[in-house]
Amino acid sequence: MATYDADTATLESASAGLAEVLRSSDPRTAIPSCPGWTMTDLGGHVADIHRWVLGQLTGAEPPAVADETDLATRFTAGADALVAALRERGPDDACPAIYPPDSAATWARRQAHETVIHLWDARNAVGAAPRLQADTAADGVREVLEDLYPRQVRLGRVEPLAATVVIAFSDAAGTGTLAGTAGGAPAVRVTGRAEDLLLVLWGRRELDAVALTIDGDRAAFDAALATKLVP
Repeated sequence: MATYDADTATLESASAGLAEVLRSSDPRTAIPSCPGWTMTDLGGHVADIHRWVLGQLTGAEPPAVADETDLATRFTAGADALVAALRERGPDDACPAIYPPDSAATWARRQAHETVIHLWDARNAVGAAPRLQADTAADGVREVLEDLYPRQVRLGRVEPLAATVVIAFSDAAGTGTLAGTAGGAPAVRVTGRAEDLLLVLWGRRELDAVALTIDGDRAAFDAALATKLVP
């Protein structure tokens, strides 16, 4: 898992990249990876999330933004405020979070991955999809399998899966595990590039467009992909 400082730096860098796309692109640009959304919708979504998370960190309502403020400026102000709030705190500072632990570290990690994915969406929409850092993508896979999916189950959004699925990376250390209710040995082990695996899990890349090695029960992996693993 990345460190608190590294997650905060990733959030800052991805936010700067997304702000640049918002400034330079047509706000009506369709986002193919988020059907029905335009660039304005995507930027507004991330800006609103950053603002909400800032409130979770500080325990206060973030300052209002003037209606006439353009989206790129509003987005940048919110992202900068969130990064500053994270840097004013330590990773163990307590605050409500969407998965354990209830700390600033969880929000640094969650917002780093949220913003990286939506930066990919934005750049992909203008024909310039970025390559994702392997270590960042690998931790994003672990977050999906070990934090976001269990939250989906806790909230009653999906039924728990029986089979355990392990994902390994050809370009990064470690693995990610989706723990099935049946227990026992993993039903399947899937290996591939961290970027490919993250984008597949988030529904941004088709399975047949990536090179994976699947050892074990392919049906168990297919069942995981058919489940809404992320919010």
